[in-house]
Amino acid sequence: MNFKTLEFNLFMRRKMKEDLKIKIISNEMWKSLVDYLEVVASTNKEIRTIYNRIGQDEDNLYYDLGDESYQSVKITPEGYEIINTPPSIFQRTDLDKPQIYPIERHDFDYWGTLSKFFNLRTEEELQLLGIWLICSFISGISKPLLLFSGAFASGKSTACSILQDIISPVIVRRSSFPRRVDDLVVRLTNACLCSFDNCDKISTEASNMMCQSITEGSYEKRKLYTDREVVALPLKSMIIMNSCESILEKPDILSRTLQFNLQQISADNLRGDISITQEFQTYKPYILDFI
Repeated sequence: MNFKTLEFNLFMRRKMKEDLKIKIISNEMWKSLVDYLEVVASTNKEIRTIYNRIGQDEDNLYYDLGDESYQSVKITPEGYEIINTPPSIFQRTDLDKPQIYPIERHDFDYWGTLSKFFNLRTEEELQLLGIWLICSFISGISKPLLLFSGAFASGKSTACSILQDIISPVIVRRSSFPRRVDDLVVRLTNACLCSFDNCDKISTEASNMMCQSITEGSYEKRKLYTDREVVALPLKSMIIMNSCESILEKPDILSRTLQFNLQQISADNLRGDISITQEFQTYKPYILDFI
């Protein structure tokens, strides 16, 4: 946990109350405690990579289930198992939701299930999306930006919401593209997957930030306006977007993008978002098992 967050504050005060029977601590004592813990932490020279939701160590992949018991899926070449999460591998955000447990089903039709929920034009597009989804659970490799475009009622927003729910469930299912680059950097730094709904034209600076995130680069800035200390923020989030028009123009971001142009769904086949989401939940544990 970050020492300077409310999450750490509440965690420590709760532990002090439960284990040490200390109900109240002054702000001055609290500041002294945090300063001391920072000194203790700084004496440990071991550097670890901290992940959100999907991580790795050596030959194993880990998927944080996000539950209160801190369990994860450990994925090896031989298969997967549910384990207690290894220490110092994951960091969660306030937006993260717990993921359901995978359920094994040997006769599950992965590709047929995807075709039920994604309004794609061709079999090739279905295979491309299905492979991207599997690769999204592999840490340490670049994943292209996914862009769903098309007319109204073509299933763009629903596609983004379903992918978000499979890979990294969050409290806010759909959010708009940040107007300020600093806000975009915060999202790309902390989230496993960023999903942006109904996007407009993207600025050059924002486009560059997303390119950096796709290739797991970093964004450097001064820590404070009053000093010369520079901090490097790692940009490592996957990105999915949807829009009614073409919003990406720069060659560098286009070369890192998979774009799916969805066709409008006929009135006879049109379904409500809630109905689709409820049906999808019955398939999700089997999708996770297959992945």
